[in-house]
Amino acid sequence: MSTNSNSDGRTSTNGPSDNLDEQWAAFLGEHGDDLADVAQSTASKRFARKAERLDKKREKEAKQHQVEQQFTVNDFSDDIFVQAGRRSYGPRDHTGISWLDDVDDTFTPPNPKLGPIKNSTLLYTVLLVLGVLCLVGAVLLPSFSGILGLVGGLGTLLGAAGFLSVHRGFTQTRRSADDDGARV
Repeated sequence: MSTNSNSDGRTSTNGPSDNLDEQWAAFLGEHGDDLADVAQSTASKRFARKAERLDKKREKEAKQHQVEQQFTVNDFSDDIFVQAGRRSYGPRDHTGISWLDDVDDTFTPPNPKLGPIKNSTLLYTVLLVLGVLCLVGAVLLPSFSGILGLVGGLGTLLGAAGFLSVHRGFTQTRRSADDDGARV
C-alpha cells in the first residue's frame, strides 16, 4: 500500500482497504446534478428499456432451457418404456365392445351391376385416349408433330364433345323426383 499526501494535509491510502462507500458518496455529492440530468435524458430512458427487454429475453430463454432439460431418460424407470406385464392404455388396445359397435354384423357391401357398356361410350373413350396420346407424341416427336398434333387434337375434341353430347345429366337414372343421384 502506498500513502499520498494531499494539498490540504490529509493522507489517503490507495489499495484494497479504501472505503469505497465514502468515495462513492463524495462523488455523488460533487456530480449529483449532472447524474440527475443524465438519468432524465431520453437516451438514458431508451437504454433502460432496451436493457429491460434484454433481461426479459434472457429470463425467457433460461426458462425454456430449464424446461428442455428438466427430464432425462435416466430419470424414468424401464417400466415406462417397456410394457412388461402391464396393461396398456392406448386407443388401439381396447378389446371390449363399445355401444357404437354394430352387434348384428349383417352388413353386406354394395355390389352394383354396371351392365353392358354402350358402343358410343366406348367409341368416345377410345377417341379421347388416342387423342391425348397423339398430343403427347407430338410433343415428344418433333419430326411427326404436324400429323400427330392434328390427329391428336381432332381425337381429343371429338372424344370430349361426344362425352358431353351423350351425357344428358343424371335425370335419366333418377328413381324419384327428390333423388339427388347419390347411391349407396
